[in-house]
Amino acid sequence: MSTFDDFIHISTGPAPPKPSSWPITSSVTGDFFDNSKGLRQNTEALITQSIRKNHPNYHLTITRAIDFIGFAASSDDITCLPSQQAPQSVIERVFIPPTRRFGDSSDGRFVENVSFGCYDYTFKGTTFMVYLVAGMADVWPAALSYLLTPSEYPMSELGKASAQDKADELLAAVSNYSDELHQEVLVYDGGYWQKSRELYENVQKASWDNVILAKERKKAIINDVIGFFNSADRYAEFGVPWKVCFLVISNSNRSFLTQISERSDLPRPTRGKHSPSSSSTHFRL
Repeated sequence: MSTFDDFIHISTGPAPPKPSSWPITSSVTGDFFDNSKGLRQNTEALITQSIRKNHPNYHLTITRAIDFIGFAASSDDITCLPSQQAPQSVIERVFIPPTRRFGDSSDGRFVENVSFGCYDYTFKGTTFMVYLVAGMADVWPAALSYLLTPSEYPMSELGKASAQDKADELLAAVSNYSDELHQEVLVYDGGYWQKSRELYENVQKASWDNVILAKERKKAIINDVIGFFNSADRYAEFGVPWKVCFLVISNSNRSFLTQISERSDLPRPTRGKHSPSSSSTHFRL
């Protein structure tokens, strides 16, 4: 072999010891961090197994990522505090700059995204545990909430049913809160509907003076909007989905839509047999 030939030297010696970079063990927190080393495939399966091992006195209910923290903040009767059973959390704090395109004069705001957190959650006299976990399902991101309801161990069928009833009552309340708008509007942006408080705040300051349209045209479009909201029964009579689309092509399209949203005399859809899935007006911007 020439001294200039390329070759690869392969060592068959023992592998070096793994560094103990994750000192947390024997807990749901430890299992989450251990699962974050790059080997994970399904975080839900691992967290479920870990919770059942570490919290045998609780009944486990798994649900989608819903706004437990926001719901607790909305009522003085609900408390949500970091749990001492899992003191280490992973929370991303992000600064959202002001949305200048809406004419926002604010200084921006901070939001927190929980990748892993555990909370003691008191609702109607019952103290639950809530794990908020952002993980992976195969190659896809998967954020889930794990609701733990206190129960005796081992759990009887009656105990499981009682715990599930308490869990369902809380889940229904939080889910309804999460689906509602709280000083927000829904905006279709980035391929999906998302809530926007910035747009809501600018809607409150909307003025018809910013809309460059003839007065007759403005009045005609508003009458069309009011007619749509008043025609739910007619849509239902003919079995037609109750929806409408307004395509506004002009330099004032956003000003026009925000002004329509701001009008207090427009009827608002409510939940019912004719209503859309959300009790709010949707505008595609």
